[in-house]
Amino acid sequence: MNESPAPILRSRLARIAVGFGAVALLGTALTGCTIVDEVLHGERPASYDSAADLPDELGLDWAPADATDIDVIESSRAEGTATVLLTSSGDLPDDCVLVPRESGPTMTLTDDERELPETYKATEVQLCGEWAVLPTADGWYGWTPVTETAADAVGAE
Repeated sequence: MNESPAPILRSRLARIAVGFGAVALLGTALTGCTIVDEVLHGERPASYDSAADLPDELGLDWAPADATDIDVIESSRAEGTATVLLTSSGDLPDDCVLVPRESGPTMTLTDDERELPETYKATEVQLCGEWAVLPTADGWYGWTPVTETAADAVGAE
């Protein structure tokens, strides 16, 4: 009795398909959540070791020079929308002004090791250019876009 090669061929094709599926799954796992975050959640996360590593286009001119452990989430859908958390013992630049808080972050950062400020309980924020900034226990937390303006500065007449 001659067996046809069809079962062998189907078995080989099944193994090849499983192999390709495993490679695709591994590739997705290795690229991490970045692609998933960007496509499904509209978020583009990034981390930087120091203020010197920050790209100019982020507009984080207010970040103190000693800033480290910098986490940023940018929107992949709305340009100019981002949230940042950084570690620093430095002060904000002199051109940052204290204003009543009106806005809140639209991108949510989470960090298991660093405590985030209670943004919506804050009545005032530092306005640093296009960023609203709050102090944290070990640095600064900021977001953009904002609705606050320098004309609203606390104590301005």
